[in-house]
Amino acid sequence: MEAYAELICPIGTDNGEAVTANLKRMPHLLVAGGKKGEARRYLYGILLSLIKDNSPEVLRLLVTHMPELCADIPHLLADPARDGAGAVNVFGWVTEEVDRRYARLTEAGVRNIDEYNRSSEEKLPYIVCVAGKLEELPPSAKEKAAITAAKARAAGIYLAVASEKADAKTVCGLIKANIPTRIALKTATKTESRVILDAYGAETLEENELIYSPIAAKPAVLKFEPVSDEAAREITENAKKLPAPERIIPKGRTDEKKMLYRALELAIETGGVTTALLQRRFGISYAKAARLTEEMEAAGYVGKYEGPKPRAVYITREQLEEIKNSNGN
Repeated sequence: MEAYAELICPIGTDNGEAVTANLKRMPHLLVAGGKKGEARRYLYGILLSLIKDNSPEVLRLLVTHMPELCADIPHLLADPARDGAGAVNVFGWVTEEVDRRYARLTEAGVRNIDEYNRSSEEKLPYIVCVAGKLEELPPSAKEKAAITAAKARAAGIYLAVASEKADAKTVCGLIKANIPTRIALKTATKTESRVILDAYGAETLEENELIYSPIAAKPAVLKFEPVSDEAAREITENAKKLPAPERIIPKGRTDEKKMLYRALELAIETGGVTTALLQRRFGISYAKAARLTEEMEAAGYVGKYEGPKPRAVYITREQLEEIKNSNGN
């Protein structure tokens, strides 16, 4: 896996010249306005471009309310969430992952994910957390999304949301305060334009025009073309040929404990354990491997994270067998 990558997104065209932006520098994106489903479709095109240019080792996606996105895409970190409860779980996990990553950066003595990946054997993938229908997020999920946006940039986690509604209740102040880069499609009224951009203008747009308002730069009117079904199929079919890392195991799965025992057996066998070792041996995602090492540490089975050094192992094979027998395994 590369130490770092640039997450380049196509925005539109200006007099025929392509305009792109780096999601890492946005560092979060709101798309709103347009006809029914148009904002979500536009965001879908951006996601497809990111999938096309980045492998699942580099980029993972967490998605809610994005029915266009194929559930077989290997970049997905978890199964797509299709309702409010699923969205709450997605954003709840993300807020916890931000904290886990900041702890890891602090322990490694680095400021951000790129510095970490350049200096560590255990690479962290970038995560883009996507909400295709901001208007359908429960208040708790929307609050968690805003918390994520407020502090996730250095951890390599970015937020991209779409909303076909452009009212103050949906595109609330909490969201706007933490998502500086915004794209407005044509709105019905000046008020809607102001809700999205804090400025008028989107109500005057023509078909397939947008206003791109990046951080610390003047808004620009650009042309755009929605992604075609043919292009979407080609990108998704090519993506599905790539190796698929394991997805996050939902809470309550009985095989979680079995995986923990397997990880402990490996740690005892090798005399030390790292997240990278668990990933390689079991073919699982970084998130799952990190969760296993943290669980082993919390239980006192292995030592604390010490940079590239393997964690010390404090459990014997006999003790592990006793634990397994007492739990009926």
